[in-house]
Amino acid sequence: MNPLEAVKKELSEHFHEESRRIIFRSKVENLEKGEKCNSFFFKKIHSAHTPLVQLRNREGILCDTKEDIRKAVTDFYGDLYSEKRSDGDQAERFLAELLAEYIRKNPNIRGIQTPGDAKKEVKCSLYMDDVTLFCTDGKSVQSLPEACKDFGKASGEKINVDKSQAKLFGRWDLCNEPLPFPVEAGLVKILGIWFGGPGAAAKSWNERLAKVKQKLGFWSLRHLSIEGKALVLRNDALPVLQYVTQAWPLLANVERAVNSMVFHFVWHSKMDRVKRTVMHKEHRKGGKAVPDIPTILRAFFVCGCVRITLTNENKDHSAYKVFRFFLLPVWRRLGWDEWENATMFNWDLPWYYKKIEKFVVEFGLNCVTPSLWKPRTIHRLIRSRDTTEPVSDLPPATATRVWENVSSPSLTNRHKDIAWMAVKGGLPVRSSCTAGACAHTENAQGDALQRKLHTICSGPALLPRDCGEP
Repeated sequence: MNPLEAVKKELSEHFHEESRRIIFRSKVENLEKGEKCNSFFFKKIHSAHTPLVQLRNREGILCDTKEDIRKAVTDFYGDLYSEKRSDGDQAERFLAELLAEYIRKNPNIRGIQTPGDAKKEVKCSLYMDDVTLFCTDGKSVQSLPEACKDFGKASGEKINVDKSQAKLFGRWDLCNEPLPFPVEAGLVKILGIWFGGPGAAAKSWNERLAKVKQKLGFWSLRHLSIEGKALVLRNDALPVLQYVTQAWPLLANVERAVNSMVFHFVWHSKMDRVKRTVMHKEHRKGGKAVPDIPTILRAFFVCGCVRITLTNENKDHSAYKVFRFFLLPVWRRLGWDEWENATMFNWDLPWYYKKIEKFVVEFGLNCVTPSLWKPRTIHRLIRSRDTTEPVSDLPPATATRVWENVSSPSLTNRHKDIAWMAVKGGLPVRSSCTAGACAHTENAQGDALQRKLHTICSGPALLPRDCGEP
């Protein structure tokens, strides 16, 4: 045996003995004296490339084969990153529900009356452990602290006054008996969305835009392909903005800001090399499938209103009655709902609901039935109307084949980008040749050979300089 093989064998035996000194378990609750196990152990194994030859599983059985050890490690990480709920969280949600039921049954607290024949009173709204109360008169406001006090005596819990706020709409006379909660004069934030007056929608969108800008700034530090950037926009940026559409529609200035942010992230410049409408198209139609985020956000808002008012099976829900009170004229003009003279409705449509009809008419979606109004379905329908990008001097059938070859799965993302940019004429061939001193001049002058048409950039080609020339 040569010296190298002997050293390898000796090191292998050394690592084997070191790994057998302490037998690690895959669960902390199954540890015995002298044994170690936690996420730090697995990080140490991964970083140091330490051989793992024995491991005890959840039942305490010693595993020494490769498959059994893999199952034990997978089992550990499955529980490590799974959702864990404590008894305290469940108790908070249970107590919040009890508080809401107590307020609903309290005759001294009057809530908001929903429009329609069957009057329904809305006193509170719950989401997880967040409770929003609605009061319409001074007597209800003054009865609220007493109700919270009685509930605290029965449950042992106490309302957190520091985290509670009160927002007054209209004219209130509460000088004699002030509220137990601090009164917010400006906007109020509920579940991450601002409400309470002019500028609430803009403030909600601006906060989300700042988060998206920060995320895209981090991703800009990496050299991503256009395919990778489209994936980041779809999976990382869009969900941040999508949450706001549950309350506010997309504003015009926000739409411009989103478009500028998206394409500045794609091109690393304020100048676009290819039209934005082309970038939104599918690969087989000559685009790069960059998500049209403004259109998707507008579709989310409209689909949410359709779901609550037209496809909602629970007609007695308070949200259904309130939304239908405002949106019935819009649905009637679009032919999606029947006119009922006995039903109350509002002719003076708020500005945020006017954007619904504008979106439907703009994209010609009047013929789409309400049951099909889902964000993904609407977006696919809009994108299906895109035409295939032509390729110069090629028939349409051949152009489709060109775009399919350009986006072939056998190519890497970088190769897809280069091939697509070559067909679109967006490669900076002239500037690259001039900057690298590979061409005589920036403007190709001279004989006919130097002015030959280049098939990539669709312009006069710059022939390479002869390296042997003095």
